[in-house]
Amino acid sequence: MKKALAIIAVVAALLAWGTQLDDPLSSDALSLLEKLDRSQDSEAFFYLLGIDAPSNADPIEAGRTLYEEYRKAEEDAGYEIIDGLASERLTRPEGDFFCKSLEQGCLESLFTTDIDLDTLLSEQALLLERVNSLHGYSDYRTLTKPSSQEQLPRYEYISAAVRLQIASAISASRKGHPEVALRELLGNIGVLRRQMEIQDQFVGKMVYLMLIAEHLDVASLVLSRHPGVMVSEAIPPLSLAEKRFDAVMAREFGMAYHTLKELDRHPEIWEIGGNAPGWWVRALYKPTMTINAMTPVYTRAIALSRLEPREFARQITEKQQIPATTSRIRNVAGDILNKMSPDYDGYIGRFSDLDTKIHLFNQHHHHNKKPDEITNPYFEGESAFVSQGRICLTGPLEDKRNLRCLKISP
Repeated sequence: MKKALAIIAVVAALLAWGTQLDDPLSSDALSLLEKLDRSQDSEAFFYLLGIDAPSNADPIEAGRTLYEEYRKAEEDAGYEIIDGLASERLTRPEGDFFCKSLEQGCLESLFTTDIDLDTLLSEQALLLERVNSLHGYSDYRTLTKPSSQEQLPRYEYISAAVRLQIASAISASRKGHPEVALRELLGNIGVLRRQMEIQDQFVGKMVYLMLIAEHLDVASLVLSRHPGVMVSEAIPPLSLAEKRFDAVMAREFGMAYHTLKELDRHPEIWEIGGNAPGWWVRALYKPTMTINAMTPVYTRAIALSRLEPREFARQITEKQQIPATTSRIRNVAGDILNKMSPDYDGYIGRFSDLDTKIHLFNQHHHHNKKPDEITNPYFEGESAFVSQGRICLTGPLEDKRNLRCLKISP
């Protein structure tokens, strides 16, 4: 009897011990984490953090100071960040001219506004100078820890400055110099593409994507208003380096990794103010097992971002659900979290759509083709069509931002 009880006790102890065991990180997960290199400084990152510094301040030094505050908050969750720029940051231009390009009639209104564009450019010379300086860097690397609480740089200042660059081109067009306007716009696109390429921040990459799309629409409107002007060279399609999501997905994965790790044995995992025993939490939740199960979401996004439009469309059309590889017995809570994994297909699709927008621009304005003569890079046998003053293409995903359309008339 004693022997039987001893065996039962040993088995129970082994079972209890087994509930606390987690898996090692998968090779794919390790590979993604290795891409998160914060060991070297980035002048471009500091400059972007301090881009809204007062006119008499150095953006890089202001950015360094703010970064040190972020680092303190990373080390101490209770630390209150002191933002020295909060009360005196550079004023960002606002008003009708800075409407969102997605708003109905926004881009068209830029050509008809009664605002004195030259005066506007003069008043905002410092902001333009700063963004031009920022875009002169090629070492951009986000230095903050990936986190759901991460403080994002003030990308709205970049958007405002780029709208000012568009103002400069429109001013030239108004004065009867459409060639100058077109040269400025296409030159800006080259700069924006280089910045989009080096972005490792999800939001930043999307901001530059939309700024490029806006430039293409404005350039198309300039050409439509001056039919005698021709595009001398076709715009190159997006390169693999410009559209791939390797660095962005590494940071997105890093955010998930740190969040899931912080939940390990956390007493409040079930509810705020909870007091669950750590051993009980670990019995139902294995952080690394959960992380490994989510990893294919990020590796798949990287793979999708490297595809040409036609192959991308095929992959999306034939999409199969990524299986939840975590254990529903050993990792009950992790299995639930795994089902909440983000879906990046729509974001990846925006870059494929931008490629089709470039295709539309080249075919219509460089090769002088009519809409029904323009082939669809996504679907063989389909051609472009006109809708609400735009030349458009169909695609595998919904296009709420008109990235598969090119503006040609009001």
